[in-house]
Amino acid sequence: MKSSLFFLVLLSGLLKAQSSPCTSNLGGGSDPGFVEIRIESTPFKHVTNAPLSTYYHEYAPTAETTASLNSGNTYNLYTFTSSEAITAIWLDYNHNGVFEAEEYTLLTNSMITQNTSTLSIPQSVPAGKIKARVRSRAFGSPLLPADACKNFGSGETRDYTLQIVNNALSVSEADRKKHFKSYPNPVTDEFTFESDAPIDFINLHDASGREILRKSIGNTRGQVDLSHLSKGNYILNVHSKKQIQSSSIIKN
Repeated sequence: MKSSLFFLVLLSGLLKAQSSPCTSNLGGGSDPGFVEIRIESTPFKHVTNAPLSTYYHEYAPTAETTASLNSGNTYNLYTFTSSEAITAIWLDYNHNGVFEAEEYTLLTNSMITQNTSTLSIPQSVPAGKIKARVRSRAFGSPLLPADACKNFGSGETRDYTLQIVNNALSVSEADRKKHFKSYPNPVTDEFTFESDAPIDFINLHDASGREILRKSIGNTRGQVDLSHLSKGNYILNVHSKKQIQSSSIIKN
């Protein structure tokens, strides 16, 4: 029964990773909106000249709104906004359905409306589809790593689906489990995680995507006390220099 329940929770987490988090209450305004977003050397070239009436959009993959990006590569990303803006992008590298501060890249903070910035894809990012969020805000306002879901009074939010290609990291699920373990699950108090590479830090998110815990580890094995948490489902991200491992956790 417990194994069946864990499978359902894990499946739910995978489905969550395929849809965009925090798609409501993002605020926004008619300026600065995106006129064009382009990832150079790829087919991604999304032009939208119509005035904004809504300030959040999720675009299904088409020839103009998606691209295959190679992990370990750096791309030039061109943005054209309707007025001076600060812009940023988040990419859900670990497929956990949460746009985290570590997944943020500041693109522009300029009084010039057309800018080209660099976007680097870490070598450790596994292959597969990922969600990308691009946000704009009026020039002079902050747009910080923790602002992926924050309500703003200006700008636009867009979500896209991209494809990551990683020929160097084509590791099967069975191989992944050889190098990373976490237990017990479900858990009542102490949760243990082990990796073949030193773990830099861990962070824990609740079902809404809110980060509720962050802890430095500096070892190949660590524990976290979850006894104070309410019963429910959580996502633990274990960060190392090689990769990010995510575990769906049931707290009893």
